[in-house]
Amino acid sequence: MRKSKQCPKCDSTRIGVYGKLYGCNSHVTNQPVESWICADCGYYETYVKSPNTTRLDMLLDFRWANQGR
Repeated sequence: MRKSKQCPKCDSTRIGVYGKLYGCNSHVTNQPVESWICADCGYYETYVKSPNTTRLDMLLDFRWANQGR
């Protein structure tokens, strides 16, 4: 959704960005995040704004989706 500006669930282009969130749980503590929200179906995606500088090993319950990483 962040790249396409279109909802992957319902194909709507009524997308909003909420960029003032900071990790408010132990999974993303103190990491600036932004949420992309579909105004039609409510689907949302959340991204860490600086993935290259985020210490992934410090994120609670983090694991690689592809085991070969």
